[in-house]
Amino acid sequence: MASALLFLDIWEELKKKGKEELKKKEKELEELKKKEKELEELKKKEEELEELKKKEEEAFKLNEDDLIFICELILGAHEKSNRKNKSYLYEIVNNTWNGIDVRRWDYFARDCHHLGVPNGFDYQRLLKSARVCEVDDGKHICFRDKVADNIYDMFHTRYTLYRQAYQHKIGNIIEDMITTALQAKVKIDFSEITKSCLGTDIWDKISRITKGESADKTALDRAMAEFTKLTDNIFEDILYSTNDELKDSIKILKDIVKRNLPKFVGEARLPRIDNQQTLQKTLEETWETTLNKLKCLDASNFIIDVVEMDHGMKQEDLFKNVYFYNKRNPNDAFNIKKYQVSSLQAVKFKEQCVRVYYKKSDEKKLQDEKKLQDEKKLQDEKKLQDEKKLQDEKELQDAVKCFKIWCIENFGLPRHITFYEDENFKGEKYECKEDKISDLTKHLKSCHSLCVSGIWEVYEETDFKGPVHVLTTSEYPKFPNSDFPQNFNFCRIPSWEIHLYNWEDFDGDAHVVTEDCFNLEEVCGITEVHSCNMIAGTWELHEGLNYTGEHYFVSEGPHPRHEDWNAPNTIVKSLKHEEM
Repeated sequence: MASALLFLDIWEELKKKGKEELKKKEKELEELKKKEKELEELKKKEEELEELKKKEEEAFKLNEDDLIFICELILGAHEKSNRKNKSYLYEIVNNTWNGIDVRRWDYFARDCHHLGVPNGFDYQRLLKSARVCEVDDGKHICFRDKVADNIYDMFHTRYTLYRQAYQHKIGNIIEDMITTALQAKVKIDFSEITKSCLGTDIWDKISRITKGESADKTALDRAMAEFTKLTDNIFEDILYSTNDELKDSIKILKDIVKRNLPKFVGEARLPRIDNQQTLQKTLEETWETTLNKLKCLDASNFIIDVVEMDHGMKQEDLFKNVYFYNKRNPNDAFNIKKYQVSSLQAVKFKEQCVRVYYKKSDEKKLQDEKKLQDEKKLQDEKKLQDEKKLQDEKELQDAVKCFKIWCIENFGLPRHITFYEDENFKGEKYECKEDKISDLTKHLKSCHSLCVSGIWEVYEETDFKGPVHVLTTSEYPKFPNSDFPQNFNFCRIPSWEIHLYNWEDFDGDAHVVTEDCFNLEEVCGITEVHSCNMIAGTWELHEGLNYTGEHYFVSEGPHPRHEDWNAPNTIVKSLKHEEM
């Protein structure tokens, strides 16, 4: 009986354990089914996500028109893209319409910060007022009328950066030296690269990209590959090179590192805007003529550099293509009127200036050093260097003197006078290319502004008679005025002209005299002449009033000191021209 009960207990225990094991297996199976179901759901979600990504990629895929549009935004062109109804988009990145774009705003903020130049332009003020308005020729970005002065600040900031940094006199000459050094190292046909940006080749590249074709290794591809190697590191590559073919380039770069640069002689604004290359050639010739006249220095030792600076839109009026709106009519765009902006703003928006640098040629340096060594063989090296330095300073002073004479002679450029019918150099114009105008009414109905280069005489009466008024090199945005006649039709270049100076070497203000003067103090406010420049004719300078006292003849040309006209002193109280 006891055995039967024991067996029954064991059986019940085994039965109980079997049920527990079965439940455990069933639970594990359920968990596995659940995980399998989760994996299937996860896989399904992944497939859905991949399909969604493909749809998004397909939706945002750049086609040929998209790439053309991006290129046009960068280049500032609007030629091939079909987004004609969104023309205002081309005024955001590179705005060739009126010059107001984020590209300029970006480098204004960056460069002003790093250069320490004050940035008076507030781009946020413009952004807050910007809106798109419908104009006759399409949609344009317009600004509130009250921010017109801020737009002028933007253009003036650009001019300031170019004048103080981008076109700095030392920076420019170093750039020229680096360019000369690179010409011996770099063998790239840049014309092909430029052509790819300006011609149709860029569109061919876009076509190859969109069609997935592999580009062939053409000459242009190879040139572009070489172009990518032109990093700042090329400077050191040349500087530390041992290649004999680069010895000239190495010498130039060593001069840059040691600051052995051409000496800056002077800078002057040119009286008129002309073609830069043509003007540069003309100025080089007139500079050589001035040096030959004074017989002091060799023209081959000088560099003439013509620099152009403007507000960003060449010679155009800054507000010509800028549209505004006002608070009352925010959807009506208009061009701002002249009386709505500050009258202190510039009238002309482009200028050219000439810079002269003095550099000794290598041959001249060797001659000077050899001469000093022959004459001072027993002197130490320091004294030789001191004498060489003094000689260089003297030559630089002579160059500065020649530059001053060159400037007061109007750079050797021909005199001209341009008449405009409207004020501020607007309207029809007439440029005189002769030495006189017999009747201005034959060319213009009226004259209310003019640009003058050189000295001109203006007559109130016909046939060059009556009271005469002298116009000097300047711009007259409002003419006539209280200092000049209300009616004039006759003007000409003076037959006699002399410039008188209060100081030697043509320092101080120039007093222009074109007719006999019996009392110099009364007319010009001076009684002494330390230097003079004879432009035309022969003049007789008198120590006394009314052409009395000792007198001296002054011939044509510059005379930096009174000894040049054989006078023992600087006293001049009257002068008259001498008929030859």
